[in-house]
Amino acid sequence: MKVETVVILAALGGVAVLLLLFSWIMHRRQRGYRPGELFLSLCRAHRLGWKQCWWLWQLARQQQLTDPGRLFLEPERFEASRIPVALLPRKRHLQELRERLFRMPPRKTPPETARPPLGAPPTLNVPPWTPAETLPPLPSNETLESV
Repeated sequence: MKVETVVILAALGGVAVLLLLFSWIMHRRQRGYRPGELFLSLCRAHRLGWKQCWWLWQLARQQQLTDPGRLFLEPERFEASRIPVALLPRKRHLQELRERLFRMPPRKTPPETARPPLGAPPTLNVPPWTPAETLPPLPSNETLESV
């Protein structure tokens, strides 16, 4: 075989691989909605271990949910009265999962020094390194007094 023939065959093979890869990517995008994949991605997003994901999956199955991802939206599904008998041995773990999934992070209050004191004149909120020539002109006192 000539070198040119080998190069041409390698190029055609590379093009074929690229076409297969492109069609596989397009096929994955067109598959549509997959509740199981959504559930697994939610488990990953919440950094749940495989046991915790399994317990949630079992809870969704016992509650006959067609979309197990609803567990991440509906905290009432974790109430003690709604936990099926088959999962009662895992009740404490499910309650901990509910707390982990639905607890609200503590609200961050801005420090009091961030607020200007009452009655203070308005200020421009610009970084101190802003050149003075780029700032808008301040209104004169005459304009403020006439208003």
